[in-house]
Amino acid sequence: MFSLRFTVTDSLSHRADFSAESTASTSGWVGGDNARDMVGVGYDVYEEVEVESITAYLSTYYDDAFAQFQYVLAQWLPEEEIYNELLTSEIYDMEEDMAHTWLTLNLEKDGESEFLQPGYYVACVKMWGEAEGDEDGICGMRIGWDTDNDNKSPRRYTMMYQAVSDEWFTTAKLNMIGMVINNNEGPTASSATFNVDMNAHIQNGEFNPNSDFVDVAGTFNEWTGSDPLTDEDGDGIFSISIENLPVGEKLEYKFRINGNWDTSEFADGGPNRTYIVRYWNVVNNIYNNGITTGLDNIQSVEVFNVYPNPTTGQFTVEIANSNSSDLTIKLYNLQGKVVYTKALQGVANHKEAIDENLVKGLYFLSIESNKGIKTQKIIVK
Repeated sequence: MFSLRFTVTDSLSHRADFSAESTASTSGWVGGDNARDMVGVGYDVYEEVEVESITAYLSTYYDDAFAQFQYVLAQWLPEEEIYNELLTSEIYDMEEDMAHTWLTLNLEKDGESEFLQPGYYVACVKMWGEAEGDEDGICGMRIGWDTDNDNKSPRRYTMMYQAVSDEWFTTAKLNMIGMVINNNEGPTASSATFNVDMNAHIQNGEFNPNSDFVDVAGTFNEWTGSDPLTDEDGDGIFSISIENLPVGEKLEYKFRINGNWDTSEFADGGPNRTYIVRYWNVVNNIYNNGITTGLDNIQSVEVFNVYPNPTTGQFTVEIANSNSSDLTIKLYNLQGKVVYTKALQGVANHKEAIDENLVKGLYFLSIESNKGIKTQKIIVK
């Protein structure tokens, strides 16, 4: 029997998320001779469990391929250094109404093999079909591919099998294939890794990794904020792992600069981010969806000082140039709205006291001329 969904009373082992960004098969191998190739996802089993079924996101249907498929559970046998096909489902014809759906197939049990011992197993989809002039040489269909998490799941868990060579390979593709075990007391809580890409704000001068920090606040920490996220490899993507999140619960959250709601993303009242907790969670985000104030930091004056900074709202701007030029002083809030502006003509040296009764938050003071823009960040406490 098959089901278009998996039961909620059994434990689902699943590495991918539930959104297919692309599709995957082995159709690029060996000149198209890909019948009975498999794509799979590996799972570690730590105690004896009974396996029930495999679930996969069947993505692409080709009506002229006459595709068939079968779910296979393979077991790694370390002493023999081979993968053994342990259990299979029945063989099904790929039909149009199966495309773009999750399909769960029961594995055919023999009273023994379904009781898995601790070890490494690969949940697979085996595919084959007919091509023009070739009765049995193609995949004929494709499986959902979670590109968001390709680099978050260890490569040893992303597998493909090539039938013509009888060889297994690790790949960079995290396919959307899960394994359901008979365990009504499955995990009720899981961890989640939150990643946020700060590169746009770093390049724009709105976030300095050496002096600023980013945290995440949400329903899971009563909106009080997490520890600062870290960027160990210096790629501008900051990460943190949050533990003990209830599986199936919908989270709401936002990222913040320096733990300040006035400098948070979507600070102008935009909606909270949302995420539903699964068994394996990597949540990728771009700070404020990559939207910055739009100011480029280009040399427009030779001396540009602001003091005091941080400030309570009153500060002085000092500008100096060797040659006189026309300048415009502009103060932007985090959403890019101009809250103060003043045009200056023929300026070489200038001091400007600004007192605009500003609310607490992060601001950007720019000096604009025909040479470009120079910007400084100002923190109002």
